[in-house]
Amino acid sequence: MPDKPETPPPEAEVAPRRSLWSRLFGKKQGADVAPPVAPQPRETAAEILAKTELPDREVTLDDISIYNLGIDWNALLELGIAINELQAVPLETFDIRRQFAQALSPELYGVIPLVSSAIANHYNEEIPFITPNEEESRALKPVLEVFYQLLGRISLNWQSKFGKFVEKEVADVIERTALSVCNVLDGLGQIKRPKEQFVPEVARMYRTVAKPRYEEVESPVEDILDDISDIAEGFASSLSSLFSEEEEEEPQPRRIRKVEVPIEEKIRRLLDQMETAKWQGKSKLFKPDLYPLIIWALRTSKFPPSGLDDDQASIAGSEMMTGIERFLRQQFVRDIPTAPLPSKGFDLFDPDSWDGDFMRGMAETFAPERLNAVKRALPDILTQVKAVLPENGPQVVQAVQTLAENILILSKKGHSGKEIAKALLARK
Repeated sequence: MPDKPETPPPEAEVAPRRSLWSRLFGKKQGADVAPPVAPQPRETAAEILAKTELPDREVTLDDISIYNLGIDWNALLELGIAINELQAVPLETFDIRRQFAQALSPELYGVIPLVSSAIANHYNEEIPFITPNEEESRALKPVLEVFYQLLGRISLNWQSKFGKFVEKEVADVIERTALSVCNVLDGLGQIKRPKEQFVPEVARMYRTVAKPRYEEVESPVEDILDDISDIAEGFASSLSSLFSEEEEEEPQPRRIRKVEVPIEEKIRRLLDQMETAKWQGKSKLFKPDLYPLIIWALRTSKFPPSGLDDDQASIAGSEMMTGIERFLRQQFVRDIPTAPLPSKGFDLFDPDSWDGDFMRGMAETFAPERLNAVKRALPDILTQVKAVLPENGPQVVQAVQTLAENILILSKKGHSGKEIAKALLARK
């Protein structure tokens, strides 16, 4: 009996291929409807906080004002205003209340306890660093949720990867924010009396820069005369060599003279030393045992700024030193030298000044008001810096640690991020 031909299996029905537009904005169909098996979501930040053991103390919203930290925030505002005296384009004044309000949108109020947990964890490892889960991370920015839903219409795999990426990025941002605060505090905690130490360090730096220094240089005028004489002698010797045997001459040493380093060059070198200390925590001038406060201030404020032109800034070197001298005398520091005079500026119509500093001459001619502004503003800037500095560095570190713990305690009790944000900026 002949074999029956095998019946081919029925072909699987293939769903029609849908365009990207229909997948993004059309109705879900077929396989798109069946969601994959989702992993169990991680605990929320509130659930983690509810299980966290915190210090057992009574805390109210009045206890978390930043005005309890021992820092003069009004002086910080005045410092911003004083710095603007030197700015062609005014800076944002250091109004902590306005900047904090602008930085935090209502969606970000919930980040405050999370950053606080990272700060508290830095000083007490028994308190965990709490981060939001994937859903909470997307909720911080509504646009992230919209993008997340659109990706789900294209590829569930892409959607899952994007969700995990957002969760990790939010955690990294929170950690970096807390770490930047802790880095500032860790340096400040090493300085017992910042306000008391400021004036002596500034005076030590001033004396170092103001001290006369001399360097050996070749005398350019005498060298030119020597060159002319050498040419004349060479011409004469070439004529005489036609009638006599050539004699080898010994080379004459160059004329060297000592000159005082101008104040503009000293300030340029000072700014270079500050740049090194800003990144390395020390330099040839700024040694940690002599200038711990100034080094901390340079690293915290990122001064000198990256766009500062040392050559241009040093043109006002004499005015900078005059401003520092005035500040020190206002602080009753008497054993200091008078600020060095500026280099002689170049003046086209004064032959005696033709060996002077060209850029200094340009500044004196076209921007004398900018030079005067340095002398006028610098004493006020230094006065406000001193006012901002706390009396006791370690106490401020302890106060910030307590503040971070208190925020967690209040959040655990059920206070909203909005209430906490408002209480942080409440004046006493």
